Amino acid sequence: MKNLVLLTIILLNSITLKVNAQAPKEYNLQSPLEIPIILSGTFGELRSNHFHSGIDIKTQGRIGAKVKAITGGYISRISISPWGYGKAIYVAHPNGLTSVYAHLNKFSPEIQKYVKNKQYSKQNYAINVFPKTNELKVGKGELIAFSGNSGSSGGPHLHFEIRNSNTQKPINPFRFGYKVKDTRPPSINRVFLYNIDADCSNNSNPTKLSLKYSKETRTYYYNGKSIPEGMIGVGINSYDKLNNANNLNGVYAIEMKLNDESIYSYKMDTLDFSRQRQINSFIDYKYFVEHKSRIQKLFIEPGNKLNLYGNIINNGFISVKRGESYNIKIKVKDYEGNISKVELNIVGTNNVATHNITNNLIFKHSKTSTLENKHMKISIPKGALYKDAEFIHNFNSNTNVHKIGSYTTPLLKNATISIKIPEELKKYNKKIVLTRKTSGKSFNYTSSSKKGDWLVTKTRNFGNYKASVDTIKPTISPINISKNKQMGKERYITMKIRDDFSGINKYNAYIDGEWILMEYDAKRAKLKFDFSDIELKNKKHKFTLKIEDAVGNTSEYSTVFYR
Repeated sequence: MKNLVLLTIILLNSITLKVNAQAPKEYNLQSPLEIPIILSGTFGELRSNHFHSGIDIKTQGRIGAKVKAITGGYISRISISPWGYGKAIYVAHPNGLTSVYAHLNKFSPEIQKYVKNKQYSKQNYAINVFPKTNELKVGKGELIAFSGNSGSSGGPHLHFEIRNSNTQKPINPFRFGYKVKDTRPPSINRVFLYNIDADCSNNSNPTKLSLKYSKETRTYYYNGKSIPEGMIGVGINSYDKLNNANNLNGVYAIEMKLNDESIYSYKMDTLDFSRQRQINSFIDYKYFVEHKSRIQKLFIEPGNKLNLYGNIINNGFISVKRGESYNIKIKVKDYEGNISKVELNIVGTNNVATHNITNNLIFKHSKTSTLENKHMKISIPKGALYKDAEFIHNFNSNTNVHKIGSYTTPLLKNATISIKIPEELKKYNKKIVLTRKTSGKSFNYTSSSKKGDWLVTKTRNFGNYKASVDTIKPTISPINISKNKQMGKERYITMKIRDDFSGINKYNAYIDGEWILMEYDAKRAKLKFDFSDIELKNKKHKFTLKIEDAVGNTSEYSTVFYR
């Protein structure tokens, strides 16, 4: 497998950030917020299964900051979900751009009324609607929403994007006049060398070397390292740290030169949503899964079709020959052009890279791969693997656990996995579920369908799988309502709902038999109904909440209250 040479560098840098609210004349965009702009996330940052498609603007640790349209246009889309972007608004502009504002708390009064009508019409909290061109027009600087922490947000902030309206590809907002004042270079934390020729399995064991730093050139050096002949690749861990915030943000661009010839480069100017998951080839996925740290590969694997790259020679790979010297220079740049550098000087030796020998199957990136026995079936389509990878299947008949591939091997496309249902579980019928775990974790529900005696799932995750049973009902816990309580001073009805196995699939709430909207904050497992949504005609009322998990287990709570 890979012989990785880990080059460790520690830099503690911060970056001063100021945002110029005025964009170039041809766009003339304003800031989406009235408060000073401090970023917690930059465009193109490396995230789980995707690149960050916008910038994250801090809102002083609170919700409720006024969100303004950056220029005139009309609201082309409104999406609300317990996950992802949470509450989000998309504004289409005549200049060919679309601005996106996500993780909102609520909308402006006119938009809020429009949204509530749609939610009550569909009897669903989660909606995705596309207003007509003239339905919800907005002017430049007009209040459209208030910032929040909805969806999968990890804290109060505004996620802000600018997209090409025709392609919906996100573009780096800094290209539109959101000016960064930055006099400090990015930080470089670690550098790796990968022995590509030895990479015939999925087990990497990085080793660490020290570098010398030159204050005069602001460059880290390593001289005289002998490398076995063969093909190598370089990886790097770097970040950009802004002032007024401790967040480790993504860098803008990297270039690598071999003997003063550029062989690899990229810039974070625009992204393509259809290729987002290919980040798992852009980074060392195995290292990330095991160490929770991302090493960015400065070479391109067969399944990596990202369109970020500039000048590329031999896909960034370096062919080392015995007795020859190689000078490798890496430049890491932020958007303002500040640069940090690494220079490696290596020599090829007579030694030949040691190859790991395995008796396991090697599944090919370029072909459809299948395996079938009486307990398990798997089909991995052509192009699902980013590169050729070993495949393991072990079955423990005592525990009915299948080890299917390695959880550190990423997949671009869905593999189809079928697991034979054990005889002792068949009596549970629709309550039988498929579960998966990775190293050190418990088995968790994974979506599947029952086809005869088999559980079938389409997944981009290898790991340990087994058939399990879910007969446990979801739980409902009232927070501020109880039997015969006077709710006249309460603005909301709040409830806590949980299902720790297959998860909440749907819920419905009623007052006096009429459906009411309860907002679902999934990360806090809370439901909330706003009394201002409806007019109550009587003093005594019946509240009912019904919830159902993914396999049909149901729970119901009902009580009488006064208001």
